[in-house]
Amino acid sequence: MAINDYFLYILPEGVKTVQTVGHGTVYEGQSKLTLADLQEAVIGLQKNVVDHKWAGRKSFLVDNCLVFSPNVEDGSVVEIMVQGSLSWFPEGLGDIYKVGESLAKKVPVTFFLHNEMVLGTDSEKAFMAAMLARYEQKQVAFHVKYGLA
Repeated sequence: MAINDYFLYILPEGVKTVQTVGHGTVYEGQSKLTLADLQEAVIGLQKNVVDHKWAGRKSFLVDNCLVFSPNVEDGSVVEIMVQGSLSWFPEGLGDIYKVGESLAKKVPVTFFLHNEMVLGTDSEKAFMAAMLARYEQKQVAFHVKYGLA
């Protein structure tokens, strides 16, 4: 996955963004969310899930279209980067929301786009609308480029 992707972040309660340096973000605090919690949530999708390495991190690849890549510090998940393929957009959004909903049963989480808060896990409809609005132009360009429009 590369330029034809979309990205968002899941930030668990107890962690806040301190600063952004280049393309990296510095976080402060810890959450009660663990790598095992994320793995359980992703496996709960009942789809093809493969352990994956992305940027040196243990990650989970779902149906070859979504990557859940956690940033773990001292056993605590401080942030989860989600990368999705536009070839599976907006279908992948439902799976992202389900993972967030599953995680929120253990620890409240918030969805972010490039350090701006999108919304929590209160409404799948609102989450989908926000993501569709943010990536509509990129999705249309993708479909035109690859003859899907």
